[in-house]
Amino acid sequence: MFYVILTFMDESIVYRYCPLDTTAAPLFHYYEHMKNGTSINIVDCRITAIILCTYLIFILHSEYMLFLTDRDSISWRLLYDISNRNYDNYLKSIINLKKIDSIRSVFRMIFLDNQEYPMNTDDDDERIKMTMMMKMKNRQNFLNKYFNHLIINVDLQKFRKSKLNVFNYCGVETRIYLVFTMILLHLIDVFLMILVI
Repeated sequence: MFYVILTFMDESIVYRYCPLDTTAAPLFHYYEHMKNGTSINIVDCRITAIILCTYLIFILHSEYMLFLTDRDSISWRLLYDISNRNYDNYLKSIINLKKIDSIRSVFRMIFLDNQEYPMNTDDDDERIKMTMMMKMKNRQNFLNKYFNHLIINVDLQKFRKSKLNVFNYCGVETRIYLVFTMILLHLIDVFLMILVI
C-alpha cells in the first residue's frame, strides 16, 4: 500500500526514496533510469504496485480465512465439505484407465462423433458412466469433454460410498461438477500467481 501511495507522489520524492529502499529501487527501475538519464515511467510503476498490493491483500485475507475463522461454524464446514473433502474423495477413487476399455471406447465414440455405441455391459459402474457421458453427447464443448474425462477416471461406486459430512445425499454428478470447479479454481489461482510474478 505504501508503494502505491509513493507512485502517486511527485517523481522527485520517488528519486530521493529509492536509494534508501532496496525493494523500491528495482520496483521503479531506479538504477536503470539513473544510468540512462531517463525519467521513471510512473504509470507502469503504479500498475505494478497496485497488482502487488492487491495480491498481498488477497494473501492476508486467505490467511485470515484459514486461521482466524471459527471452524465449527456451518459456513466453514460447508465450504470444506464441498471443496477439500469432496476433492480428496475423488482423488482416492481414481482408477487405472487400462481396466475400463469399454468406457474408453464410449469416450472415443463421443469425441469422434461415430454412430451409436450399444451399452451392453453388466457392470453398474460402467453403465452409469455411459449414461452420464451420453447426456453430454450433444453439447461437446471443452467443459463437457473435460467433465467426461473426470467421469472416466474414477470408480463411481467407491466415490459414491465416500459421502460428504454436510451434504450426505449429494449426487455423484453434482460432486463431479464440484471437483471440476475445484480444478478450475486451482488453474485460476496458478494463473494469477504467474500474472503477479
